[in-house]
Amino acid sequence: MAFSDKSKKKEKSNNFRLKLSLFVFSALIFGYIVRAFYLSFYSDNLKNIAESQKKTTIVLKGKRGEILSSENEILAKDIPSYSLWINPLSISKDERKKEAVLIIASKLGIKPSEIEKKLSKKTHFIWLKRQLSEQEFISVSEIIRKYGLSEQIIGFIKEWKRFYPYGEVTAHITGFTNVDSEGLSGLELYYDDYLKGGKVKINVLRDALGRIIMKMPPEEPPKGNIIKTTIDMDLQLILYKELKEGMEKFKAKGAFALAMRAKTGEIIAAVSFPTYNPNIHQEIAESLRKSILANFYQTVFEPGSTFKVFTIAVALEEKIVSPDDVFYCYEGEWKFQTKVINDVKKIGYANLEQIIAYSSNICAAQIALMIGKRRFWSYIDKLGFGKKTGIDLPGEERGLFWHYSRWYDLDLASLGFGHFIATTPMQIIVAFSAFANNGYVVKPYIVKQIISPFGDVIAETKTEMKDKVFSEKTVQLMKKFLRAVVLYGTGKRAEIPLYLSAGKTGTSKKIENGFYTQKYFATFLGFAPYDDPEVILYVGFDEPSGGMYYGGEVAAPVFSSSLQKYFAKKMVPPPAESSDIADNQDKIYPSYTSDFSDSLTSSGSYQGFSSSQDRNNLSLHDVLDSLQKKGKPIVIRGYGFVQKIEEREDKIMVFLSPQ
Repeated sequence: MAFSDKSKKKEKSNNFRLKLSLFVFSALIFGYIVRAFYLSFYSDNLKNIAESQKKTTIVLKGKRGEILSSENEILAKDIPSYSLWINPLSISKDERKKEAVLIIASKLGIKPSEIEKKLSKKTHFIWLKRQLSEQEFISVSEIIRKYGLSEQIIGFIKEWKRFYPYGEVTAHITGFTNVDSEGLSGLELYYDDYLKGGKVKINVLRDALGRIIMKMPPEEPPKGNIIKTTIDMDLQLILYKELKEGMEKFKAKGAFALAMRAKTGEIIAAVSFPTYNPNIHQEIAESLRKSILANFYQTVFEPGSTFKVFTIAVALEEKIVSPDDVFYCYEGEWKFQTKVINDVKKIGYANLEQIIAYSSNICAAQIALMIGKRRFWSYIDKLGFGKKTGIDLPGEERGLFWHYSRWYDLDLASLGFGHFIATTPMQIIVAFSAFANNGYVVKPYIVKQIISPFGDVIAETKTEMKDKVFSEKTVQLMKKFLRAVVLYGTGKRAEIPLYLSAGKTGTSKKIENGFYTQKYFATFLGFAPYDDPEVILYVGFDEPSGGMYYGGEVAAPVFSSSLQKYFAKKMVPPPAESSDIADNQDKIYPSYTSDFSDSLTSSGSYQGFSSSQDRNNLSLHDVLDSLQKKGKPIVIRGYGFVQKIEEREDKIMVFLSPQ
């Protein structure tokens, strides 16, 4: 009995242990199942951590579209390049591998602190350097072979690198991209959505032994679209060379040249100095670009005397003046309110043609005052000043042009000769297009077509005429006046033999800290051939020195030489017959005494006028011949139309008023 009881107790004990073991085992199995279920379906964070330890995704971009000239020369294209990656986790624990990578880094110009930071990353993939040059690729490949580094430690991935064949010649047009093939400036930025290629993701996997497995795509990403510009590289290269030589000759701070098809608005050349090489490292190129001020659509400055053409044209259009009207130029010095306005050429009387030809600030100011604030503002607004022209480039400036409600009379007078307004070269050349298009202003553009990788034209720019600002009569008169500038005025050096030209010089003082300085912008704006304008060209130099700073002696010769070479290069036949003007070349009216300090007394009106109605809207031209016959000095007071004439014993007083 005792044995039997003992045996039963032992059996019960064994059963209990077995059940306990089965329970514990079952519980553990259940726990593992629950944990696995949880990890599989509910713990995304843990899943992501696990995935990140064995997989890295990188994005490769397709070939960027080319940028072409009007005649299909390549201005920007992608060329093959190789980017270098490393596996930090496989390198950091091996001194020999680390030594090799440090040597490679030094060859690539990577700082030791930067490479140490990369090697400390807990990852199996990181870029060491993107878009190696050919020499860098060869040098790195030799080091890899020397140290026997495997493809699981370091390797290359083929990418595309942007290349600009003309470099700094077209830098301000093309702009450039960053290492990720994203446009940063110029056409590259403005048309980035069209130019950029497609994207494809590559998984960088690691097997159970930690070895890198690169899963490459079955085909390359889609290519970007092609941009065909309006740029004529013949003229672009001519202007680049001419401006560069001019910069050196006149020791200028900067320069620009902007050329546009007179009747279409196509920008056919655009050069700016200083410039930069967009092929160098992107970070350097970006810092250089930001430091550059000279730019044909972003530089803002007072246009100076080139603006007088709009003052005269508005006065003609509004019939405030006529071609035969004569104005008194006060011998080159006229005090208006608190300002003394000066002329370079000190003359007495001048008609409209001579005012433009000899660039009289005094007479331009008088005419602006006769136009009036509101009327003048409406025309300048229609010409596009104070607004963006709409050129297809990023960051275009609006310039500075206040509403007429904020003008004083002195501001209006200053505006007449190109002060009290700040413009861009692009705004000036667009407004000037009215004189080549029967009074219409044309919209500028620089991209003609967008072409798909398969050759289909998906977008095309058409010529767009904006407002009609001036009548054909006004335009023909203005062309005649602009021709006089080149024939016998301030722009003689802008003449182009056989083709003939017309235009206007400009010399404006620069403003610094709110004050005028003795630093200048010297410009010439014109078109050729004269009878049927083909090209409008605007040339400017920023701070020319060495004693020469007038637009007629600095910018005009570049205008002439550049277009002469361009027409010869393109074999443009000169006009068979060209109309010309030289009638007023020697007809400057005689100078007479101007008495600013004279105390006027009323001695009766000149007997040639019987009533105030007879004097209404008579110009100096209407009375000058008869007054000259008196043989006495003629003294002019005021500006505008003749309001009163007094004959004294020793002189004749003529009182003018704008109304």
